[in-house]
Amino acid sequence: MPLIFGFISAAIGIALPGLINMTAAKVSIRDGRERAMLFISGAVIIIFFKP
Repeated sequence: MPLIFGFISAAIGIALPGLINMTAAKVSIRDGRERAMLFISGAVIIIFFKP
């Protein structure tokens, strides 16, 4: 049960317009979509493996 709650709370935290999402939007505007996808992929990996 705690694992499911963790996934749900992380999904809600990422979905809201927070610092990571605003940074991804800025990278997309400045450097293009490919670089933004690379940034997002890195952020997702870090969030997934965060203890």
